[in-house]
This record gives sequence, C-alpha cells and structure tokens, in this order.
Amino acid sequence: MKNLIFLLGCTILVSCSQKTVEPVAIVETVPPTAEEIAQGKDLYLKHCMKCHKPKVFAPGDFTIKQWTKVLPKMSRKAKIDAIKSNLIRAYVLSGAKK
Repeated sequence: MKNLIFLLGCTILVSCSQKTVEPVAIVETVPPTAEEIAQGKDLYLKHCMKCHKPKVFAPGDFTIKQWTKVLPKMSRKAKIDAIKSNLIRAYVLSGAKK
C-alpha cells in the first residue's frame, strides 16, 4: 500500500512539473525577386528620404551586418510595417558590401 501511495505521489509530481522546451528557429531564405527589390527601392526612397534628406545612403555604403543592425530600428522609428520593411531590406541587402 505504501508503495502504491509513493508511486501515485511521484506520478502527480512529475505530471505537474513544468516542462521546458527550447524554441527552434527554422528560417528558410528565398532570394528576393527583381520586382521585390525594385519595390524596396521605391519604398526606401519614399520613407527614408523623410528623415535623411538630402543624403539618402546607398546600399553599398554599409555592410550586410550594418544594415541588418540598423534597419529594424529605423523601421520602427519610421512606423514602417513588416511587409514594407522586408522589401526595403531586400533592396539594401542586394547592394550592400559583403
């Protein structure tokens, strides 16, 4: 009887414990199309010119790492949605320094 109560108690403890699952990021990279890059350029000139006028930076002015770091901050600051931000990202990364 004691063994049965012990086993039941252990089962309850194990079933109530928190389970930790590590998140796994799966990222599929699909190269942007020429149309997406062109759309990104238009959006880049339209949105970025508002604050960076008269000097809008060319994609080749920065490395991929530098663009990747600054774009999320600038997108939030300019209130650019994720779709437009991704198109702008496609444009600047297509011409960024390696």
